[in-house]
Amino acid sequence: MIDDANTGLMFAGIPIQSRGATGHLAYSLPPALLIILALAGCGQTGPRAGAITRSDEVDHTEEQVVKGAGTIIRYELEGGFFAIRGDNGTTYDPINLPQSFHKDKLRVYFEGRIRSDIAGTHMIGPLIELIRINPL
Repeated sequence: MIDDANTGLMFAGIPIQSRGATGHLAYSLPPALLIILALAGCGQTGPRAGAITRSDEVDHTEEQVVKGAGTIIRYELEGGFFAIRGDNGTTYDPINLPQSFHKDKLRVYFEGRIRSDIAGTHMIGPLIELIRINPL
């Protein structure tokens, strides 16, 4: 068998390609090099995954503002929460509904920003950050 380890692929003077016992090419990286490569792939270029950012740090260039009349509805799921059922047929999940509006079947006029940059747990409809809300 021909030993051609010295003519194989090298990295920083360390052979990483050689012929195995069967004559087939075999690749092996030293453990320290594997660790360096793994850590290099963990670099961050933005907020870490799952990080919560403040709303004033979020780019709202494509934000959608909705407004209209609707009805506050109390849902008993997940311990209970209030949502706004818009007269347009869409149910909105407000993230900042004032306590004074926590009244089932209350008619309201509302304006708010759809917040597609955050996730909620109610799964009732799009999250909305209220700008204005008034009873009708």
